[in-house]
Amino acid sequence: MKRIIVVLLLLFSLCGCMESRELKERTIIEAVGIDKKDEQYNLIFQQYQPEAGQGKEGSAGSGKSKPVQSQGRSISEAIDRVTHYNGNEVFLGNSTYIVLGEEMARNGILQELHYFNGENEISPSTTLVIADGSAEELISAQAASQGNSSVLRDILEQGQKNGVIGKSTMMNVMKRLVEEGASPYLPVISAEKKGEDSIFKISGMAVFDREKLVDVIPIDEAKGILWVNDEIERALLVVEQEELGILSAEVQNSKTRIKTEVIEGIPNFYINIECSAQLLEVISERKSGSLDQKQQKLAEHLLSEAIREETESTVRRCLLRNHCDVFRFCDHLKNAEPEYWSQIEEQWKQQMADCQVRVQVHCSLAKTGQQAME
Repeated sequence: MKRIIVVLLLLFSLCGCMESRELKERTIIEAVGIDKKDEQYNLIFQQYQPEAGQGKEGSAGSGKSKPVQSQGRSISEAIDRVTHYNGNEVFLGNSTYIVLGEEMARNGILQELHYFNGENEISPSTTLVIADGSAEELISAQAASQGNSSVLRDILEQGQKNGVIGKSTMMNVMKRLVEEGASPYLPVISAEKKGEDSIFKISGMAVFDREKLVDVIPIDEAKGILWVNDEIERALLVVEQEELGILSAEVQNSKTRIKTEVIEGIPNFYINIECSAQLLEVISERKSGSLDQKQQKLAEHLLSEAIREETESTVRRCLLRNHCDVFRFCDHLKNAEPEYWSQIEEQWKQQMADCQVRVQVHCSLAKTGQQAME
């Protein structure tokens, strides 16, 4: 107990001695974009510009941003050259996301991420995204959008809440890259010019074979990755059937479990998805927007089938066609069949094509107030 108190006192004393810097003494970076061409790094920074009257670091609340570009043979050289503009030290601790250019990502991102992962100022929760095109174009487009530095950040936060993208943080991506067999996936952001402004959207999911981007799945087809990885917080489902019409439902609770076994030398993965959904809208010739018991059972079947088909399609595209284990099946195999895994670990990429994957889904509809009274 005495040792703990001593350590805490030392920490407090050290904190008290830390140098306090004015905002104007640092180049505060809110986002970093990285492109690479001909062995030369092209970095574009979204620099925060505090409004007049703001003081110490940490008190930043409002202000605008501007893009700052720099080149170098290495990332550290490019960052160091930013100090040549005004002599201020570059501070990366406020960076909420890092944008990776698509061309660079196709050649591999491990070396670049190793740098930022080892940078003490970068948080493990920093979000990683892929630019549909170059990182320079995306960061510049945001900076031109009335100087609003939160556009991309807000899109990413809402995308995760709405079941469009997964947890693409530095920590999660690096964990997949250092594990044997698993591969990361990252959201792709595009910017479409509309007059003087740009419209930003999540246009797809970038799938990696280890550190190299090999495929971009359209966002409407990519949700299967999130279903398997148990990363669905909320999702909108729309199904259509002659008797029921068009049904829209919102998934509010979801849980995915994966069972693994090896049968005659072939890995078998059984994916069980259980979720509940709230019926939002029914468009049909019937005047009533509610469902009777028989119709509800049919609706639940249709929703379950929609999730199953979406998940199976994504698994086929990623695992069987691209040989990318973005589902971390390798981890399930290691845990369930450690002896078998030790034998095929080096051939896991080739073994993926032989895997058998079965998906079972049960989606239950919560009763609406009108149904409960009937």
